[in-house]
Amino acid sequence: MEHPLVGQLKDLTLEELQTKLQQISKRLSFAYRTGNDSLAYQLQMVQHSYTEEYNRKMRAMMPKDDDDSHNDKIDIS
Repeated sequence: MEHPLVGQLKDLTLEELQTKLQQISKRLSFAYRTGNDSLAYQLQMVQHSYTEEYNRKMRAMMPKDDDDSHNDKIDIS
């Protein structure tokens, strides 16, 4: 579930997303240590939003395998 107050994450770079995820992780650890369950839940939603955007950007960087360039591979089925 995406957090409704996060805003647009598409404009952030991978490095900015990583930095934000580290900050959120520290805050989430603090929320767990202090027993603040409602804050921990909100931070988990924020973390999920940032993680999803990070994963989208990483998938976009990977080359697509849409062609038949692997026809020369041995079929072992």
